[in-house]
Amino acid sequence: MKRPDVMVSLDLNRRWAQAPYDLIHRLKKERCTHFKVHDPLPSMDLRATAHYLRTSMYPGTSATVMLDNKEHDILSRVLKAVENHLRMGFRFTTVHTMCGREALTELAKEFGDAVVAVTTLTSMQEKDLQEIHGNTKTHAEMELHLGRIAFDCGIRAGIVCSAPGVPALKEYVKGVPFMTPGIYVPSQGQPSDQRWAATPKEAVDFGSDCLIVGRSIMTDSAPEKIYKQIVDEVSNL
Repeated sequence: MKRPDVMVSLDLNRRWAQAPYDLIHRLKKERCTHFKVHDPLPSMDLRATAHYLRTSMYPGTSATVMLDNKEHDILSRVLKAVENHLRMGFRFTTVHTMCGREALTELAKEFGDAVVAVTTLTSMQEKDLQEIHGNTKTHAEMELHLGRIAFDCGIRAGIVCSAPGVPALKEYVKGVPFMTPGIYVPSQGQPSDQRWAATPKEAVDFGSDCLIVGRSIMTDSAPEKIYKQIVDEVSNL
């Protein structure tokens, strides 16, 4: 079985917002090659951020960088936004499945190898989802429903869902990487605003292909050690 990728979400807290290049240097020393961003690094715009993260690696290696804006708008605006993101140099960009079938289908046709579909937010409680969508579906049922729509529309670069939601989706969705946010290190405790979180081991057991880790790394004084700890853990499972 292929070892899951570990993608670092660069949600910079105060400490690292003041020293982002030190943070990135530390992570890259541990061979971190997957990053997720939604804001530019301080003193840079998004294009420069994408370029810096991709190219400031050790020789002969390029990082994979995903812009996580969760685009959700009318078709023309979503298409334009995704086109701009890819021109900036991002390898992947996220859209929300709630932008609808027409947009997802067109995005898959135009940028199929770069568009990642987000199902539900791991911060939302079940009652919130039911109120917003006007139904009585459980969180798992909603993830499965939205993930199937994305797959039916041709999305193949990736689907973002909670780790517990992966097994049911894998029964239907074939050949698409599952990216799971809300990954935390047990010794640090589960983030208070993440309802559908998982440890690295749990995520691997559920079948995640890419573990997205933010706070467990960003809040530690030695982020490179936490990153290495997670990579070593999933490598030995």
